[in-house]
Amino acid sequence: MAESRGDSPERFTGHRLSDDGNDGPEDEQHVPVIEPWWKTLLRQLQDSRFADIAGAEGAVKLPIADTLVTAIVQQRLPPSFPISELEFHAQADDHFILRVKLKSPAFLPAFTIRFVIASQPALPEWPCLRVALASQGMSALFGTLVRAFASLPRWLRLDEAGQITADLGLLAAEHGLDGYFRHLAHLEVRTVPGRVLVSVRAVLEPPS
Repeated sequence: MAESRGDSPERFTGHRLSDDGNDGPEDEQHVPVIEPWWKTLLRQLQDSRFADIAGAEGAVKLPIADTLVTAIVQQRLPPSFPISELEFHAQADDHFILRVKLKSPAFLPAFTIRFVIASQPALPEWPCLRVALASQGMSALFGTLVRAFASLPRWLRLDEAGQITADLGLLAAEHGLDGYFRHLAHLEVRTVPGRVLVSVRAVLEPPS
């Protein structure tokens, strides 16, 4: 039995042809993009400052594979960065390794730098995560790497002493998530072999 070739919803891809078969601009009928219901709900809740769920509390612990962290970072590296490759490897006791390959000089092999998480965010006063060098004798190399960066995102700060400070509040704001971030009461980042453990607790103000 021949399959029906009618205009079922799953076959419709954005515009229709006119009856004469021409596909000119005057014949296009654009289909409005429908926002998923959950996005609409989240936006409405945020606009109302979550009044309909006031007093709610929730906590979540996310074990994130370091391969996923590497993939996200690689995709977000701007073309202007002097790094061609970057790998993240989580280790025990809040340590992690960055394997870095510079674009120039191209003959320079990739090198690894070991870090340790030095301090956690203390919300809401201190929304920053700070990491420090854990590799002996790498301070000079790290200082050279810091100077190689012409610019950094405003939420990320590096110094030649080997410390990296990430302002997670500013990072959230850059992605339009500050309305959610301000409800976080606790945020902690730890590492175990192969994974980053992110613990979050959110609290909404009780109804007045």
